[in-house]
Amino acid sequence: FVLGEEGELLIATARRKPAPPPPSDSYIFSLLSQLETQFGPEDKQIELMRAWRELSARVPMPDEVVFAPGLEVRDPTVTDEIVRVVSTLTHREPRCRATPFSDSDEDQNAATDLEHFLEATLHEAGTRILGLNTFRASVDAAVADGGGWTKFLYTPDTWEERYGLKLNRYLAELEDIDDPEERINRAARRFDDETEAAKKRAGPPFTWLAVDAATVYPVWHGGKLAEVIEVSERPALRTLDQYGMTIADGEIIEHIGQPLSQTEARGIPSTIRLIEHWTEDWVTYVLALKGGRNARSVKQWKHGYGRPPYFFAPGLMANNWRGRKVG
Repeated sequence: FVLGEEGELLIATARRKPAPPPPSDSYIFSLLSQLETQFGPEDKQIELMRAWRELSARVPMPDEVVFAPGLEVRDPTVTDEIVRVVSTLTHREPRCRATPFSDSDEDQNAATDLEHFLEATLHEAGTRILGLNTFRASVDAAVADGGGWTKFLYTPDTWEERYGLKLNRYLAELEDIDDPEERINRAARRFDDETEAAKKRAGPPFTWLAVDAATVYPVWHGGKLAEVIEVSERPALRTLDQYGMTIADGEIIEHIGQPLSQTEARGIPSTIRLIEHWTEDWVTYVLALKGGRNARSVKQWKHGYGRPPYFFAPGLMANNWRGRKVG
């Protein structure tokens, strides 16, 4: 609302900037190729660090000090230090902070309630995978890999039971009540009680996941995370079936008709690459064979988050390490 020259109240409308068109398969695959080259040295750094941590790299020993044939030495110093540091940093659960609007008791109590709500939500969302705590996994990655990457996703399927409850059902159960207002009020109370109970049973409809730093390729624009590509190796048959695809003559094509025969299945590799591409507006899933051949998008939609849902916690960073994905 703005004031005109005569003091009258005018309504000013602003046109929202249109969303960019969805990215194409060729753009995503070309971008991935560039990012794999750009972050190649950092991927190598992660690989070398993990080799030392997992004791798969042996300590070089000069022949003159080897007193038994075939003797190999592994040094657990790095492994022990990482375990010690991660255990120290994750000894207590993370705390959230909310700033109250004022110094009043009411606002202070509201801020405290919000802090506890956020802490409980993050803990629940970060422990949905059995045996994995996302907070500890991200700290472990920041210490060992040099960067902890996580993503926070809305998962409406978590509330399937809650969304399955409809007010009409409770209205139908109370048809014997003649007073319409009383009937609606009682049905609404029962509906609210049931939906609240269903939400409590399901937990918050969010998932907070730890992401392997070696599979993440970020694009920074103006200090902001503008695009992210995440690459993972998946079982080929299961993944192709999930997205209704198959492989024929070396091409990824849409699968129509009967399930794959044994002869057809033998021509399919054991694994396939799943490429997730996130922008501020779009998310695209692309399947690609090893070597990057025949990339094809299998799912694409506007996610509505307003930003890629990835979050970066860097390890130790040198001042000149700008635009890196690990420290």
